[in-house]
This record gives sequence, structure tokens and C-alpha cells, in this order.
Amino acid sequence: MCRKANSKIHDGLCKHCKGVLEWRVRYNKYKSLTQPKKCIKCAQRTVKDAYHILCKPCSLELDICCKCGKKEKIVIPINSEGDNNDEEEEGQGEVKGEEKDEKRKEKRKMKKLLNRKRKYEYERRRSWMTQTVMMMKRERTCIVAQRRRRTSLMISQMCPDSESDLMTKGEFKVKYEI
Repeated sequence: MCRKANSKIHDGLCKHCKGVLEWRVRYNKYKSLTQPKKCIKCAQRTVKDAYHILCKPCSLELDICCKCGKKEKIVIPINSEGDNNDEEEEGQGEVKGEEKDEKRKEKRKMKKLLNRKRKYEYERRRSWMTQTVMMMKRERTCIVAQRRRRTSLMISQMCPDSESDLMTKGEFKVKYEI
């Protein structure tokens, strides 16, 4: 955008307005139009230059500044041929714009494929981790069950009659003096 503004020829302007626009370009304050504005004389959407209030044909016809609308001496006169060149440049810009659109489309497609691959890898790793965790849980339950069996075996060895009559802690201490 900056290069475009620097290369722009400010025609159809008085000396003051030309200086103002050059200052805007020099200090990166110049913002170009995205859509054409309405001309205050003909009420058509034909103003294609930023900060202008008149279209070039109206300014040429009335011999006034495109930016301020005053009847001042115009520094660089408007060329009717320049308008045709602008239209040709816009046509070239559309072609470049289409190329950029194609590149963006291609980039989005690649990004989508990459995201699918990442998602697949993530799901694969997640399923592997889930299987590993489930296996570890099974092993833990087996270990806990083995410990319970050992504990129950130890208790049954210490007090062989525990199955027949249930003893309280106090009775167990008294009987086996632990």
C-alpha cells in the first residue's frame, strides 16, 4: 500500500492540497479508498482517490480542485488519458488479486490437510495412551487383588478359626498377644 501511495500522481489539485497529500504519503498517514466515494457535483460513485470530494471529469469540466473544491490554480492538470490508464491498472490488479486468491485457497487447503494429519496422529497417540492406562489399571487391580489374597492368607494362617467365628480386635489381641 505504501508503494502504491508513493507512486500515485496527485493530479487535479491546488498547491495547498497537493502539499497536504504529499505530507500524508511521506509520514505514512495516507489511507487509500477501498470503495469509490460519491462526487458532490454529479452524485455518482466515481471518486476513486482518497481525500477527494470531486470526480476527475467534474473537476476538469468546472476547473476546480478535486480535494477542496475551490477555484484555485491546479498544479498538475488532469489527463483524460490518465483515467484510461488507471482502468487498465485496475484490470491488472484484479488478475493479481485472483492469483493471490488462488494462493490463499491453496494455503488453506494445505493447512486443512495438515490439521487432519495432526488430528489423526493425536487420536492414534491418545488411543495408545488409553490402552496403556487401561493395561496399567488392570495390573494394579491384579496387584491389589494379590495383596488382598496374601493378607487374607496371612490372617487365616495366624488365626485358623477366623472363618468360623468372627473376633473383634480386642479378642484377637488377647488371644494371640500381639
